[in-house]
Amino acid sequence: MNAPLDKNIEHSFHTAPHFPIYMDYSATAPIDPRVADIIIAVDEPIDATQCGGKENCHGADAASGSRCMTHELWATLNAKMVDFLDSVTLQDLVDQQRQKEQKEQNVVVMHRPATVGQH
Repeated sequence: MNAPLDKNIEHSFHTAPHFPIYMDYSATAPIDPRVADIIIAVDEPIDATQCGGKENCHGADAASGSRCMTHELWATLNAKMVDFLDSVTLQDLVDQQRQKEQKEQNVVVMHRPATVGQH
């Protein structure tokens, strides 16, 4: 990781009120952060709207802009994405990758032996 990303994560762990507290060093249980927590910690937006939730999709600034017809659709998609990312843990991603690698290792490629007269 580069230094700015490390600084953002460290800052978010210690100061962000919306970020769950995973920094209990006295805990004996392993830490299993959610993907949504990680995205929020590095200040990455989860937003499918063009206006960034400002509801000014049809204008250059908030004062003159108006909300687009599909704003609620995209806002609902945002909520569904956050719900989904909040249901996936870092361990889930690691386990999925390991399963994928295991399946790839177990693939057996078989070739039919050539018989006389067939091409």
